[in-house]
Amino acid sequence: MSYFYLLDGFLHAYIEGEVLDVGCGRGIAYRYATRIIGVDVHLPSLKRARKVCEDVVYADARYLPFKDGSFDTVVAVEVIEHMTKRDGYRLLSQMERVSRRRIILSTPNLYLPWKQREERQQHKSRWSPSDFKKLGYKVRGIGFYFRNLTLGVPLIIPYIFPWLSLDLLAKKDKKRKVNK
Repeated sequence: MSYFYLLDGFLHAYIEGEVLDVGCGRGIAYRYATRIIGVDVHLPSLKRARKVCEDVVYADARYLPFKDGSFDTVVAVEVIEHMTKRDGYRLLSQMERVSRRRIILSTPNLYLPWKQREERQQHKSRWSPSDFKKLGYKVRGIGFYFRNLTLGVPLIIPYIFPWLSLDLLAKKDKKRKVNK
């Protein structure tokens, strides 16, 4: 789990318009969203997300049931690491398909193969800054890890050098079509 209080500030700076929160979990109330739709395969999470989302949809993130370009911003916070690498690429493809403007993801940078009771909570893949950069994403780091010292404070070092961070924030802006 990320240092959400740090991630929260970055997310709010990038969120705008109609938002699709993929793997919404408990749901996040994005300040600058005009509308929030939550998607998850875990029914108890969808029930909690109803508190902040205008609507919730029971769906698999690899097969989003929305038309192309349905949302201004598509967000997946701490989701992609719970999928195999192949399924993660499918998730990214679906997020890009349904987004009009921006795609935002966060994932742990340090691979910690935590064993969770529930299979859906286990980490199945690790995503590096270069994985996202190859796909056209800008990547920033959040939090800092140095030997056995973990700092969840906003430091400039992990922001500039994401491979030193606890968590990664990947953002991709879609090119807008120019009407002639």
